[in-house]
Amino acid sequence: MAKKGKTKYVLLGLIADGPKTGYEIKQTIERSIGYFWQESYGQIYPVLHFLLKENYITSKSISQKGKPDKIIYSITKSGIRHLEEWLTSSVDIAPHRNELLLRVFFGRISRIPHNISMLENHIEMCTKLYKTFVDLKKIIKENCVIDSGPIENSTYSMLTLEYGIMSFHMEIEWAKKSIKQLKILNKNIQEKEKSI
Repeated sequence: MAKKGKTKYVLLGLIADGPKTGYEIKQTIERSIGYFWQESYGQIYPVLHFLLKENYITSKSISQKGKPDKIIYSITKSGIRHLEEWLTSSVDIAPHRNELLLRVFFGRISRIPHNISMLENHIEMCTKLYKTFVDLKKIIKENCVIDSGPIENSTYSMLTLEYGIMSFHMEIEWAKKSIKQLKILNKNIQEKEKSI
């Protein structure tokens, strides 16, 4: 059986906004929550089958000329209740996996200039994403729309966007501070080596 984890709640939440095909679910993920949550087709379809079996969703097959039938999924009352139960439960704090922090932790094994370069590249990447999010926020405010649903959808979407903006800002500031500390360390090491 496919690992269901939180995927079932992602799918229920997206289908709760309106009936969707598996393809439309994947596209919605990429357009909306893809910056902080990913699901592959290999995760989506097995979990859709599980949700059908549990009667949390229904499916309707629509014939298409010259193409395979389109299957549209809709949420049931039981699915809404299951989603609401999860939304009102306490949040699991999962261990955070961050390759950059792992490399920094083991940075003593590498050369300081390499570690500085790695952090400079991270600043560049985070700065691009930060600007993308800030620009998106401006567009949303100007157009007063982020979703095709009710206004409260926009508010909740905007909250997650603001989280992203603040997170990238923090990462940029942390990386700048880390670079300063590494430059001081490098200078101290070089001075020590000269005095020997």
